[in-house]
Parts: sequence; C-alpha cells; structure tokens
Amino acid sequence: MKRDIRVITPEKCEEFPRDEKEARSLDFKRAKFIVRKNFRSIAGSRRLGQIWLILDPLIVSMVYFFVFTVIRHNTNPASLFLGITYVRILQMGLRNGFNNSVDYSGGIKIERVRTRVILTSEYLLSATNTFFMCFGVSIVFAIFFDSNILETIALFLIAFPLYVMWYGIGSFFSPIGVRIPDTRALVSYFGMLMFFGSPALYSLGQTSGLHRTVCLYNPFSFFVEFARFYILDSEDYKLLDPNIAISYLIIFTLILGISIKRYDWNRWRFSTWS
Repeated sequence: MKRDIRVITPEKCEEFPRDEKEARSLDFKRAKFIVRKNFRSIAGSRRLGQIWLILDPLIVSMVYFFVFTVIRHNTNPASLFLGITYVRILQMGLRNGFNNSVDYSGGIKIERVRTRVILTSEYLLSATNTFFMCFGVSIVFAIFFDSNILETIALFLIAFPLYVMWYGIGSFFSPIGVRIPDTRALVSYFGMLMFFGSPALYSLGQTSGLHRTVCLYNPFSFFVEFARFYILDSEDYKLLDPNIAISYLIIFTLILGISIKRYDWNRWRFSTWS
C-alpha cells in the first residue's frame, strides 16, 4: 500500500497522496468512523440511546403544549410543536459548533486525518441529527395535523440549513471556548435567550410590543415562520422584512465561510497530539 507524502508544520498538515483514488477511499472510511463514533456518543450511558434525538423535541413540546394550550388555551398546537422543534435544533447546532474545539481530530490521531475528512463527517452528522429530530415531529404532524409527504420533506429541508447556520456560528466562536473555558457555559444561556426572544411558543402574529420587535430582528424567526407558511399556511411571515433576511443571509454565509477556512488552522493550534 502506497503511503501519502505528509508535511506537518505548527500551523497545519498537508498531504499529497500518491494515489488519489486510494486516498479518497481512506478518507471516506475515516469519515464514516467519525460519524458513527460521534453519533453513538450522543447516547452516552442512556438505555434509549439515539432515540433521545427523536424524543427530545417531542417531550419539550408536550410540556409547553400542556402549559400554553391545555391550561392557557392561547396558542396553536401545530405551531408550537414546529417552533419548539426548530429552536431545539438551533440550540443543538450552536452547542455542537461551539464544542467542536474540544476535539478537532474526530477521535483519530490528529496527524492521521485531513481537515476535509473532519468537515465532511461534521456535516454528515449534522444531517443525521437534524433528520432524527424532525422524524418524531413529522409523525405527529402526519397523524394529528394531516401533513403530507412534501410538508414532511420541507420540515427537514428548512431545519437543516438552520442547524448548519448555527453550527457555523458556534464554530466561529469556538476558539474562545478553548482560551476561556467558562464561556462554554454561556452558550446554553444564549440558546435560552434565542428561545424566549423568538416566535417559538407563539406565532409572530400573536406577539406584540417589545417581544414583537425582538422577534422581527431574530434570525430564527425567518426559518420558523417560513416553515409555518409552507406547512401550516400561516401568513405571519409577511410581517418580516426581506431586507433583514438578505442581510442575515450574507452575514451568516460569511461567518460559515470563515469558520470553514479557519478550521484547519484552529485544529492544528488547539488539538492535542496524543
């Protein structure tokens, strides 16, 4: 078996494969290993394992459903389930992106895996996590709210860029978590702020005053209200300013691009070599 020519410096590692086909095959195997490893780590010691990805948005939605629909009778159950699911996906993407600074090597000795393998595995895992989190809610929508297959697909297709966007934001700021470990605790508080400052529990049309003002400038609002428009025929998305949406799209695309570009430099600077 031919070995790659590997050049390692304090800043990065570059590999020049003698056989590109063999290199791609090896990269694919390593990416699969990393995805399986990280996906299994979600379960930890819990008996239900990865099923918790499905149960998490359902259980949280049921809690808020009881409070805001059964007790207070002032929110749409389908709208609430959709909002809670999306905000949980946002929080998971932000948390995973910020925490990726803990292990830039994917569990393999860092000098043995290229950056493109890590990035490929991260986005494959992102798609897997998003699919499982949407799966349980899509069943609820199909049974109780008569959603069709196109609406189920839309639920995932809108959720995936939401996850990737917030994963990119978390990844952009992740080096801070290495330098100042206490900042990792702030991520959960920021996720909570995004939750209560968004139209997750209520549709945008039900908000008023300062809450509506905050929601109008919350990037999460654009995702959830567009999903409500396509799946629930809500027209509250018309309250949002398309110019703000375009601005956010440009800003977050730049942040994601910078995160990807700096990923190789970050992993060689912050990862351990053991």
